[in-house]
Amino acid sequence: MKGIFKALLYIIPAILLSVFGIILLFIIIKEPNMYIITIIFSFYLSLVILATSYLPLISSRAGKLQEVNTGTLFNIVSDVFSSTDISISKAKIYVRPRRKKPVANATVQGYSNYTIIFNQDLLDELEDSELKAVIYHEIFHIKEKHDLYGTIIMILLVLFPSIVITAPYKIELPKELQLVFFIILTFVYIIGYILLLLLSRKKELAADLFAVDKMGKSEPLINALIKMSKKNKEKENLSFARQLFATHYPLGKRIALIKENCKNK
Repeated sequence: MKGIFKALLYIIPAILLSVFGIILLFIIIKEPNMYIITIIFSFYLSLVILATSYLPLISSRAGKLQEVNTGTLFNIVSDVFSSTDISISKAKIYVRPRRKKPVANATVQGYSNYTIIFNQDLLDELEDSELKAVIYHEIFHIKEKHDLYGTIIMILLVLFPSIVITAPYKIELPKELQLVFFIILTFVYIIGYILLLLLSRKKELAADLFAVDKMGKSEPLINALIKMSKKNKEKENLSFARQLFATHYPLGKRIALIKENCKNK
C-alpha cells in the first residue's frame, strides 16, 4: 500500500496539470463562451482543493511522515482516546519532521478512520498535559466530522462564483437588471463567506471548551496555545477586519473566551 500512496504523490499533480492543459486547449480550439469557461474552471478548482487538502494524508501513508505505534506519544494519544467513545484502532498517528520555518501544529483528517499528524515543532514545545489538551481539541473535530463538512464547504465556495457570474445571463434578465443581480449575488457570497468563517471560529472555540472540560481545568490548553502561538510567531490580537477573515479567534480573545466560559460554569 505504501508504494501506491508514493505513486499518488506524483500521479495526482501530473493529472491536475494534464487536466489544466486539456482545459486550455479546449478553450483555445473551441472558444466557448464565458459561462462554459467559468463552470469548467469552478469544477477544476474543486478538484484542486480536494487533492491539495488530502496531500498530508497521502504523504503520511506514503511513508513521508514518521508513523508512531509505540512510545510516549502513542501512549498519550491512546490514553486520551480511551476516555472518549472513539476507538484508537480507528486512528493512525504520524509526526511531521521539523521544518526550516517552525510550525507548531496538529491536524486530523478522515471521516470514519482518522489520521492525526503532529508537527515535531509542536512536540518539542509541549508538556504531556498540554499535549493531551491539544489531542482532546482534535478529537472534538473527529467527533463532529469537521473535516468532512469543511471539504464540502470549500467546494461549495468554489462552485458558487460560477453561479454568480452565469445566473444573471442564464435567467435572461434585462440588461439593466443584470448588474444589480450580479452585485446582490456577490454581496450574498461575501456575507456567506464571512459567516462561514465565524462558524469556523465557533467550532474551534467549541473544540477548546471540549478539551478544557475533559482535562478538568483550562491551564494545560491555555499554556499550549500560548506556546504554539509564540512558536508560530502569531499576533496575540488582530484588527476587527482581520478577525472577520480568520478561521480561529486571535490568541488574546481565544484565551479570554475560554476563561469566561470556565468562570460561568
